Amino acid sequence: MSHNIRCEMEECQQYQLLAQRSGLGFSLCEHLRSLDYCQETVKEVFLQEHIVMEMVDLKFFGEAKAATCTKRQKAAQMAHAPLCVRVDFGGSSTQICLIFVTYNALRNTWHCACAKPRISCPHKNIAKWHLFQTQRDIFKSTVPLSSGTPSQITQESSSFEDNAAIERSIRYIFKEKNIPGSLPENVISQKMDHQKQFFPCETLCQVCPEHPKLDEAVLITNKARIVSMMGVIENVSTHHRSCPQCHMVYRYQEWTDGLHNFDNHVVLSLELCLFLRENLQNHVSASRVIDSLEGLRRVKFPSRDTIFHAYCHFEALTDAEYMYSCINCGFHPPVVVMDLHRKGVFKLAGGVKNPFSVPPSYTNWAPWIGSETRTSDIVLNTEFQKVRTSSSHEAKLSSVTEYHLLDELAKQKVGVVRKLCKACNSDSKGSRFDLITRLREKMKSRQTYDKVFQSIWGASGGWSVILCPHGIIYSVKFNLRAESPRNFADLLLSWKHMPNVCVYDFARGLAAHTNLRVPDKLPFHPHEGRLAEPTEENVKAAQDGSLKVNLPWLHERMDGVNENPHPVTGSSDHYVLYDRFHEGNTKDPKDILRRIQLVPELKGWLNSQVVEQFFANMRKSNYFLSNMSPSTHVFLMRNITHDYNTVTNKKLLERQLRHGRLGKLNISLSALSQAVVAPQVCNKPRETTETVLNPAPSMSDPQVTVDNKKANRRSTDATFPDLCGPPCEALTKPENILASRSSWCFVPHPGQQQLLNYVLDISRPKDELIVETSSGCLTRADFWTLGLNKQMESTIGNGCFELITKIVQSKGISIYIENLYVTRTWLAPYGCDPLQSFPTDAQRMDIIVLPLWTPGHFQLCVLKPPKREILFLDPLYTKAGFGGQQYVSLLRSHFYKHFWFVREFSGTCSVFQVKCIPDHVLLILSVHTYSTLTCFFL
Repeated sequence: MSHNIRCEMEECQQYQLLAQRSGLGFSLCEHLRSLDYCQETVKEVFLQEHIVMEMVDLKFFGEAKAATCTKRQKAAQMAHAPLCVRVDFGGSSTQICLIFVTYNALRNTWHCACAKPRISCPHKNIAKWHLFQTQRDIFKSTVPLSSGTPSQITQESSSFEDNAAIERSIRYIFKEKNIPGSLPENVISQKMDHQKQFFPCETLCQVCPEHPKLDEAVLITNKARIVSMMGVIENVSTHHRSCPQCHMVYRYQEWTDGLHNFDNHVVLSLELCLFLRENLQNHVSASRVIDSLEGLRRVKFPSRDTIFHAYCHFEALTDAEYMYSCINCGFHPPVVVMDLHRKGVFKLAGGVKNPFSVPPSYTNWAPWIGSETRTSDIVLNTEFQKVRTSSSHEAKLSSVTEYHLLDELAKQKVGVVRKLCKACNSDSKGSRFDLITRLREKMKSRQTYDKVFQSIWGASGGWSVILCPHGIIYSVKFNLRAESPRNFADLLLSWKHMPNVCVYDFARGLAAHTNLRVPDKLPFHPHEGRLAEPTEENVKAAQDGSLKVNLPWLHERMDGVNENPHPVTGSSDHYVLYDRFHEGNTKDPKDILRRIQLVPELKGWLNSQVVEQFFANMRKSNYFLSNMSPSTHVFLMRNITHDYNTVTNKKLLERQLRHGRLGKLNISLSALSQAVVAPQVCNKPRETTETVLNPAPSMSDPQVTVDNKKANRRSTDATFPDLCGPPCEALTKPENILASRSSWCFVPHPGQQQLLNYVLDISRPKDELIVETSSGCLTRADFWTLGLNKQMESTIGNGCFELITKIVQSKGISIYIENLYVTRTWLAPYGCDPLQSFPTDAQRMDIIVLPLWTPGHFQLCVLKPPKREILFLDPLYTKAGFGGQQYVSLLRSHFYKHFWFVREFSGTCSVFQVKCIPDHVLLILSVHTYSTLTCFFL
């Protein structure tokens, strides 16, 4: 019988097979080679079963875990293998093989590869069983020193001084080293030639009044690393300086170099920080980003946790306003939608000791509300009133029945239920129903019940979120316990101005709870937040669909009507309605008066599922948010929602400007944080691509006597300055524009020429809004077709005719000019009837002008109903006749029925002149570019 030594690791076995295939029969793995250096043989210790039961009595672990340990011991005996052996490394740690369980005697910590730190597993329990039997002394707690011993006083004093120094440095960095919210492009751009030595820029103490000189720089480490998108720069030196008087420590923290110093050992590039921010917005965790960069750059990055904490440090120093307001609704939205994200939770178990951490509690766990939206910096959190006076673990358990726990268990994913079965020492194979049935039998024991309870309710109660209908988040409350209307009442009562309409899935409960909390001044009124008085007639009318409750102040503000009005609507009424998805859940017939469909101003417009859509988006990030510690979870969620609001507001504004055919504008915010167009002086156009719309100046119309000979030519006297002002405004009023040949050679003054050059500048955005008329909006591209050598676009042609209409009407002449887009529809293939587009009083009009288009050319047809005449005007009239003959035959066939006389007339080269109109009126089709722009702008 031969002696054979084999390694049981799968990787090593595969290596042995590889060696055999390669002809290397004596090639051994590293574990087998290490046996040559073993000088001692570990003695097997048979673990006694009564020892593990003693540990159960001492509350080391429960009976189920003890049963698992004894079961594995029997399996080892049947396999003729030792259950565990002890390997001592210098007395500070103990490892138990074949699965390595490490015990650190100095820190009293246990580590196993199959479980996270501070999480129990069978291997740790077996290791504790082994050491409890062989070295029970290590489990004895040391006797604490008396409160007056010098050692304790010295330790506490030193710890206090260290914490005070750290806090002082943190406050200085937070105040003086803020990172701008919008970083310059040259700072963000990638740099791989960073310096490899970093010193603090301060040479004098900034805290001491005398500003003493700092000590010489002291090396912290020469093994620091710069982590960027391009890889990792090793062997970087970092230094610090300290003040000789106050001992304030200064370190390198300069964002202008494109770097962010985290802990003097890891320095991130700002580009990487922004890249991580964008990935978090797209539901990609920081660890996955680093995994991708490692695979791309083929270099080893620092640990994922270190980089993630460095990113959080960057966000903490970023100077973000966290306004949490919509560009449409402002600080105080009149309509809000509320709901709970039950999957947005954080673990309530304690984390690493940190003297500056804020643990979740009812006294210091405030919701987040925008600074201008909340009443003050003191906000409400009354979650402690959700439970009775007892807050012990037994009280929590007694409030949850077994059936309630099974119901919640059925809502969990199969993977979660399967893990629970494994933890409860139950078979984890089968369907969801089989797994829950086995757990139900196991839950008859108190220990298994506690385990299931901690797994289901061992996390927070989700996020209570309030959004405006446009999808902007206004308030977030991170619940410590399960949802109730109290959470949203806390948020609403903390607002400076309560919304007029609140949409919630449990509207009746929210109204009742909030009104009970403030009985002297009911928040939801009238009719307890219903839209109408809950009478039988109103309920029946609502059921029949005949009841409509108008809320006109949602569209137009009421002034001076109510006491304590909402700043946007002017109304003091406050309603709470059901969202469309949950409005059928209530059994109270009066709740039909809480439906959105009863309000015409909200019906078809209000998206009551905007919160659910936000939750569906955030659910993609739950895989990393739900595994964070409470403070990290809250901090990161606040940043994610802030960036989400910023992006949503930007998309809202761009969509609105695009629908209005507006280009890039200089947008500012009003006193209520609603978007407005910033003013700018009209005679000084911006040199950038942004456009500013200017409000008309408030001034009385000047009384200016107009000389027809001087009105249309450039003047050099003081009456007609080189800049646009009251004289130009008076000259370009419709009633002051007269027919004159001098307009054909009009020379603009410098202000007009500057304005003209700005409008016709082909290097500027073509979609920028230039003029808004009553019939449409004219962009720069439209003016290019009029002022440059291009085919005129019909949109600006309609704008010109709109101006001509005003000029003619100011002379007391009635005129109608057909839309340029309409006349083309009279021909094939559309074949529309021309008379259908005429006004009803067309026969009483003095003039009717029909612009007719043929490819590359415009003609005019002028009707004179009082004289029963039709004039066909063609500037390119030749012996062949009128250019648009297809229009002539069409119009003749329609207007001969009215016995109108038809004759053709040839106009001048570039101007159509209608002879039947009095001499002081001139109709122009090809309006001179300069005079047109002057009229439009002034």
